[in-house]
Amino acid sequence: MKLHQLKKSKNSTKKRSIKGRGIGSGIGKTCGKGHKGQRARSGHMKLGFEGGQLPLYRRVPKFGFFHYEQNKNRNQSFIINVNVLNKKFNDGDMVNIDSLKQKKIIKKCKFIRFIKILGKGKLEKKISIDTDKIKISKNAENKIKNLGGAIKIKEAK
Repeated sequence: MKLHQLKKSKNSTKKRSIKGRGIGSGIGKTCGKGHKGQRARSGHMKLGFEGGQLPLYRRVPKFGFFHYEQNKNRNQSFIINVNVLNKKFNDGDMVNIDSLKQKKIIKKCKFIRFIKILGKGKLEKKISIDTDKIKISKNAENKIKNLGGAIKIKEAK
């Protein structure tokens, strides 16, 4: 295929309608704007204007934040399963927030309220958990204690 063989597809371009060329054209006289009124004038109204009624963008309640780091009141929690700890940690390792950040299991976030460890998957390594911001499900606690791991959670005052 060469450039001179290219053709436009059928109905790819339409002829532009010219307004205001007589009433017989279908878009003459008032040019599709109706009779009089604000909408018939040039530069008629701003976007979102509803004739004096409180516009939708002001009626709708504003709440929440787009990004988790902007909302300081949000309870930012991270859920970690036991099988992730089994992959990332060695036998006898200590699990705390610093070690989880080091192994890139959790993101570096200012507003971590707590970390929850769930019991999904197999745990084959003896690990110990020591921090005040980690919560553990009963299933995960049983799996850790069955292998001889220790759980030392400091109670928040």
